Amino acid sequence: MWLRLRRDVQIVEQRIEVTPSNAIAEMAKWYLPTEHQLITVVALDTGSQLELQWIFSAYGKLNDRTVFRAYFDYSALIPTLTRYIPSAWIIEREIVDLFGVQIEGTQPGLMLDSDSIQAPLRKNK
Repeated sequence: MWLRLRRDVQIVEQRIEVTPSNAIAEMAKWYLPTEHQLITVVALDTGSQLELQWIFSAYGKLNDRTVFRAYFDYSALIPTLTRYIPSAWIIEREIVDLFGVQIEGTQPGLMLDSDSIQAPLRKNK
């Protein structure tokens, strides 16, 4: 079966820029567990910083997205989202392993063995 894309479907996306120091606090003020769900966290190595995008959707609104974005230095301790969304732990562990950064309370070792190439998605490691 082929998936047919409909051209009449509109995606409504709200982008919210947040600073590293208040990223999680801003999401926590906005997030309502009965109204929003975390889709994923996207990490992108810009070459000088790590860009994180937390992507949410609204229950019952198939095409609504809210994206929070912040830039972190590689050496920064990135705050965890798991205080508010416990299931975010697996995404955060993937980011720790694949980019070699530190996220508060997150241990490495989910995706990579100790003898693997460390931080394989980092450009300048």
